[in-house]
Amino acid sequence: MQPAVAALDLYSSTMDGAYYDDASLTPVVSCYPDCNGDAVLNLSDFGCFTTKFALGDPYADCNGDSALNLSDFGCFTTKFALGCP
Repeated sequence: MQPAVAALDLYSSTMDGAYYDDASLTPVVSCYPDCNGDAVLNLSDFGCFTTKFALGDPYADCNGDSALNLSDFGCFTTKFALGCP
């Protein structure tokens, strides 16, 4: 699911004006290998990662090199093996 904003209230009784530029929403990932966000590392996370990889989701760029390739699978496997804090 893509992040979305239903409403944004920027009112201030003490300011005459404000300008915002290049705003974005970024999901917070507390444990990268917990791909499905259920707080349990298991086979479902591998399925989630594989699906995101197949769909070209930026999440699947595990090593951050802007290319989705075999290195990302190795990176994900390593992070999975190290677990979550």
